[in-house]
Amino acid sequence: MMSIKQDPKLKNTLLTAVEIAAVVLFAIWFCRNWLTLDPLMTPENYTDVMVQPEYAMVIRSNAIWNTFRECGACFLWNGSLKGGYPAFAEMQGSVFHPFVILFTLLFGVANGSKFILVAAFITAGLAQWWIGFIMELRRVARVWAAWVAITAGTLATRMELGVVGIILSTVMASLAIAAVMNLIRKRNGRAAVIFTLALVLLILSGQAYVQVGFLLVVPLSLLPLLIEHSSWKLDRLAGPLLLAGLAAIILCAFTILPMARLLPRLEKFDDVGFAEAQPMEYVPINLVISSIDYLRGTILKPIPYPDRTGNFVGWLPVIFALFAFRYAKGERNRWLLFFSLGVILSVVATSGWPLKMLIPLWDGVQTIRFPQWFAGITVTMLLGLSGIGLDGILANLDSPQPGQELLPPKVSFIRKMVLGIGVVVLMAWGVKSTVDFSSRWVLINPQIGSVDLIYRLPLDHASWFEIDQFAHFLNLPLADRGFKLGKGMNPLILKGISTPPAEFALYPGPDVEQSIKIGSYEIFNLYWRPQNQYAYALVGTEKVTCKANAVGGNIDVTCDLPHSGQLFVMENIWDGWYVWVDGQPAKLGEYTQWLSVSAPIGKHTYQFRYIPWDVPLGFLLTIPGWFLVVWWWKKNPVW
Repeated sequence: MMSIKQDPKLKNTLLTAVEIAAVVLFAIWFCRNWLTLDPLMTPENYTDVMVQPEYAMVIRSNAIWNTFRECGACFLWNGSLKGGYPAFAEMQGSVFHPFVILFTLLFGVANGSKFILVAAFITAGLAQWWIGFIMELRRVARVWAAWVAITAGTLATRMELGVVGIILSTVMASLAIAAVMNLIRKRNGRAAVIFTLALVLLILSGQAYVQVGFLLVVPLSLLPLLIEHSSWKLDRLAGPLLLAGLAAIILCAFTILPMARLLPRLEKFDDVGFAEAQPMEYVPINLVISSIDYLRGTILKPIPYPDRTGNFVGWLPVIFALFAFRYAKGERNRWLLFFSLGVILSVVATSGWPLKMLIPLWDGVQTIRFPQWFAGITVTMLLGLSGIGLDGILANLDSPQPGQELLPPKVSFIRKMVLGIGVVVLMAWGVKSTVDFSSRWVLINPQIGSVDLIYRLPLDHASWFEIDQFAHFLNLPLADRGFKLGKGMNPLILKGISTPPAEFALYPGPDVEQSIKIGSYEIFNLYWRPQNQYAYALVGTEKVTCKANAVGGNIDVTCDLPHSGQLFVMENIWDGWYVWVDGQPAKLGEYTQWLSVSAPIGKHTYQFRYIPWDVPLGFLLTIPGWFLVVWWWKKNPVW
């Protein structure tokens, strides 16, 4: 049996496994604060009174997987927010990303979201490591680039606001960049499948900000690599690349179709003229500035939010990137061009300039409010250059230089050791600087004490809850407890649809409606509004309260009426809703925004069920995409 030394292939495999382990373990160490199964400990930032963390708000939609576990197909309707909406039309969360599905089903919303973050940071490192592996960089260079990718500000500072989806989509963009490089290098069907699936993960990671940045940067950066300079024609690989993009969209049809149907009914905040975007000439400065005073000030930028401009990687990756222009040779010249264009184009895109140019053609582009979040692509591209430069420096240390043959062997060895130690020290300092910068956002905090008021409330029927518009932190306990959030700060705004009247409200100070105060914590008061019931029957001019249980798209109501009337359920009516009265199909009312049905005299049961057509059709439309993926994988054509 061969030893490891006698089998170069086995040795190489083991060393590669050690590299991957080094990346994974470093990411776990960096994210160690999040490795807790206490649901009352969350990664929210309460360190700055100016910041209202949106962490609980943006992960709220993950609760549909709790609904799925409870009642299966009823999770097609997200009945937890503002009167409810189709769950598969989710535009803020990342509910269909495999990380979200897996960790939410395993650990629940609160704990699962922490593991989603850890998995995202691990993937960030592995994606950057894969980029170095594709370029055949030295092991030290690619592991170092991976460590910087994990600790760069473009991930950690997003937790200032708590936008988990932006972190996830930034990571998936890096993974897609690695996958497209793998396809360009291997030029075969299996690499095309990997690239297609990477694009699917990018689409499913949600929010759309980074996805827009990816479209603005990566195709144009690839274009020079796909032109045959002898004939100035597109390389044959251009076709499979476009087909992979189309296949990725088709594979996501189950959510894209419901989103397309919801979009015309959606209102969204915008940034008129991209007034909050940072001027282009200032964008690169964010890569080397670690001062919190700068990040929370308005010097060189219009808004004082680190989650938009905290993109620190330090001077060392920038310097190593400059060395790439000195040491790139052969095949790496192609990657040098790709990464250089990527850095330039992503800086331009991050400034919002390309989006501003589109305003005369489509003013809706102004709803892409934060092009600053495109900067994660800049860091991936920059670290690609840095890896090339560092590899060249290391190669220079390994190779004898002109004139060194005249030096005594001992002097030459000492010189090489001193230079090598110097490079290692610089590399360690570079990683330490990003760790020091980013660690302040990789934290854990107990939920604010007022959430205890929510856990003390009995929940024996469906109820809408109302909170102060900046009390984002209450989203998580409300979702965990099973309450439905009506009025509250959330970007979901549906045209012509009002917020359902809330039975419970939590506010600092007095309530403006007719309410009964039932609890308080510091400045927060909990109010009950018995007049605002989730389900009631209107009998003449009298409102008769009905008992209701609602889980996703399954709503069961029991009413005992002295006379016939009309039953109203405070849930948005949508095509796909059906109703049965005592097990017999009935016709839904159509003259209000709420679910309603004629209610006969006496005691009866009503079953409302949401059974949409667009989700099954979306899954049906994915079939051609799967056929292409399977065919590519089995046949493995070469282009």
